[in-house]
Amino acid sequence: MSALIDADQHLFEDRTCWADRMPAAQRADALAILDDEAGNAWLT
Repeated sequence: MSALIDADQHLFEDRTCWADRMPAAQRADALAILDDEAGNAWLT
């Protein structure tokens, strides 16, 4: 897995990084980045 760093040196996580690292029994509780109908990304 490679990390992307922006000009301010903030890390950009993959959309599934939280669920990928949680135990399977807890994945439904993981943070997720989802797109709405307009294509905007939301942290849920």
